[in-house]
Amino acid sequence: MGYNDLMITNVEIYNFLNMVNPRLGKAYKLSGKNPLPPTFSMTKNLLVERIYLSQLSSKIEFPNFIYENKDKIKKYFKNSIKNIKKILKNKKILKNYQFSDEFSEKLFVYLEMRKTITEALLKEFKNQRFDEKDAFQEIYNINPVLSVLLDELFIEHIDIKNLLENLEKKYQISYLEKLQLLEKKENVYQNKSLMLQSATILNNEKSHKLTKNTSKIKENVKKIEKKLKKQEKTNKKVVKKDKEL
Repeated sequence: MGYNDLMITNVEIYNFLNMVNPRLGKAYKLSGKNPLPPTFSMTKNLLVERIYLSQLSSKIEFPNFIYENKDKIKKYFKNSIKNIKKILKNKKILKNYQFSDEFSEKLFVYLEMRKTITEALLKEFKNQRFDEKDAFQEIYNINPVLSVLLDELFIEHIDIKNLLENLEKKYQISYLEKLQLLEKKENVYQNKSLMLQSATILNNEKSHKLTKNTSKIKENVKKIEKKLKKQEKTNKKVVKKDKEL
């Protein structure tokens, strides 16, 4: 068994990275590169959070620079990598902001993932089929909440201290707000679905009643037709007798 085979024995890590972005799963499979903490475990809460984040990815607002020419867009992507490296190089910097251990871990995992994905995207810029919007979407989808809060990472000269100030609190508020909006949409969808089901049931009932009524009408018509035929036969017999007399 080779080194690469040993690296992918943790199926939970491989599957989770693929859920975030297939590039991360591929990097883990080929080189063992893993942005997740050593204590990583696919818990129910983590899985639920990942599903929520994936649902939040559907709503995206593209920055103005994404509509510029490729060279300028590429520069913005490079800026983000430089800024990410500055933060990753000095992990002690987070102690100044009194982040919880959980959030510090979440932030560093996000930055590591974003660096890996952005570096892979930069290698594809020369490809004619390369789509800048799709590339930005990949970065955004890692964590839509952090991506919005850290949108300044694309700027060349930023105040990192200002960027990270109260970031944990901002994240918690934004995440909860987005979840509430998502739940409202889900409730609206469920209500619409229930209304549609109710309407279908009513239509089926009406259709059933109509079918019953139609069947009754047909039965009555048949009865009338039989009576008329009997009456015709009776009349013919009477006429025949009269002629014989």
